[in-house]
Amino acid sequence: MKKIRVDISLVIFVNMAVLLNWGGLIMALKYLEPAIVGIASVACGPAITIILSRLFLRVPTKPTRLEKTIAWVILVGVALMLGNAYLGKSGMTATSQAERVIGIICVLCSAIGTVIYTLLSKQLDNKGWGSYDILGMRNILMLLLATLYCHYNGVSLVLDWQWLLVVLILSVIGHIVPIVLMQRSISILDPLHISLMLLLLPVFTLALQFLDPRIAVARESISAVVIILVLLCLLAISKSPAQHSR
Repeated sequence: MKKIRVDISLVIFVNMAVLLNWGGLIMALKYLEPAIVGIASVACGPAITIILSRLFLRVPTKPTRLEKTIAWVILVGVALMLGNAYLGKSGMTATSQAERVIGIICVLCSAIGTVIYTLLSKQLDNKGWGSYDILGMRNILMLLLATLYCHYNGVSLVLDWQWLLVVLILSVIGHIVPIVLMQRSISILDPLHISLMLLLLPVFTLALQFLDPRIAVARESISAVVIILVLLCLLAISKSPAQHSR
């Protein structure tokens, strides 16, 4: 409790960042193809991290020239992909232009929320907060608002038995395990490298989307994922011991 009292402003902003991240992600999935949401929500991260680290960190992120190039190339690619999504050239075409605009705004909010959360978590880590300390207080605002929403809209908080196992699996495998691993990574790695690591998420999103017959997979989404993988491979090669020894 003492840590919370001392860093109450950071705790509040962390909760707001989580709400922005997850709220934007869930709303975006209503109107955009999952692969596009998966790509845009993390692919904007490196460029946004480079910009916002100057505001949130005492020692701003110092990217290499290649990291800067990759960050901005991917950001331009995301802008083009979202432009195609707005024009209806994606796996979900049964949405209006207004709905697609809402989806694009929400996915950008999610991307900004992810970066802000990473940077603020790094601040808390630098102040001596442990990973589990941060995890224990990051969802307070989201849980409060979700409970109020369910109460005022008559949504039951009791699950049917047929959904209980599904929700448990999604909660553990789809949320708890990734969040714990990400939080541990934040304490070890630079925020920019966290955002670059998150670029691998669209690969899994796209792979899982192939298993859902309800949603078509757009060629633009496949191309975007392939380009991201190629750029990440180039970055990995540039940082390999063999390259540094030359």
